[in-house]
Amino acid sequence: MASNALAEIHLPVILDDAGDLTAHRSISDACHYVEAIDVEDGVYEAFDATGRRLRVYVDGEVVRMVPANGAEPDEGELRRRLISFFERLSRTRPEWGVAGEPSLQHLVDRLLTLQA
Repeated sequence: MASNALAEIHLPVILDDAGDLTAHRSISDACHYVEAIDVEDGVYEAFDATGRRLRVYVDGEVVRMVPANGAEPDEGELRRRLISFFERLSRTRPEWGVAGEPSLQHLVDRLLTLQA
């Protein structure tokens, strides 16, 4: 895997398993979190902290992640998924602790805090 491709990934990595989100502080942690069979079955969607989609694949028995070909950051898509996740957790619209709508960074930080 090319090191320049890894340099394009802004941590943490966010994994989406049918709406259940987890954040991983390293690519290695994210790759070890998932099972190869689930990756082959297309269970996970992955994003970096900017909303860029990541390609998750199995190389032999090892799970790997790289930026998806031609993928540009899409903050809106990842924000939508994070807000939906937090709304399901709280069963109402959560209090964000910021004025207006929360930024993508605020939501990613909140997911990391939730998992701590």
